[in-house]
Amino acid sequence: LYSLTTYYKGFAQRELFFGLFVGIMMLMAFFNLFLYLLTKNKLQLHCFLYIISISLAQTSLFGNSLGHFYFFSIFLSKYDAIIFASLLGPVAILFILKYFEFGKTGIFHRIFKGFVLLFILIPIYAIITNNIAQAFQTLNIVFLFSYFIAYGIMITSIKYNKFLTISFIAAWTILLIGGFVFVGINLGVVKYSQFKLYLTPLGAIIETFLLSFVLGYNINQLKETKAISELNLLK
Repeated sequence: LYSLTTYYKGFAQRELFFGLFVGIMMLMAFFNLFLYLLTKNKLQLHCFLYIISISLAQTSLFGNSLGHFYFFSIFLSKYDAIIFASLLGPVAILFILKYFEFGKTGIFHRIFKGFVLLFILIPIYAIITNNIAQAFQTLNIVFLFSYFIAYGIMITSIKYNKFLTISFIAAWTILLIGGFVFVGINLGVVKYSQFKLYLTPLGAIIETFLLSFVLGYNINQLKETKAISELNLLK
């Protein structure tokens, strides 16, 4: 009886947590979408898609919420976690490339193209072989390597725009702390606890707030620069 009570209490707490998580993430997502419609700054659109992608990945990985919407689909109910978790990779890569203004050529773009291909192939492998566990193990390893590559890009970009780069590193690091712990639990190198599992969604919320603030600040700076340029032309 005690264990059953404990289970339902934990289940209720998890549902409440992820209800708040989804609500906050959707608020920030549509805030960035509103800024995109207002300014036509494509970086805001990438941020919107990035936040939506994180939300889909987190809720599907923890078995929350989305199953309520596609419970009629056995396929989606079975493969949603590996599909949405893999989708996060390409969306994050496109966001990073846009944020740091890397063109369609260069070494970073070529490296990331390889990672995008891996992120696409992993869910296809899971669906064809029905080996979801192996696909997740591979996905965890690919994410770990992509994290280190992303940090390399950020470090090399500091000299171009110190404020934006350091802000992104700070926001990204908060998310990655939870990400590393989550991957470590899945790989069996970090001891499991419910609190540790919540680190990733908590990190995602903090990261989203920081990125939205930084991008909003950047838009104001661009507006001020444009206004100053127009005044100088009038003179």
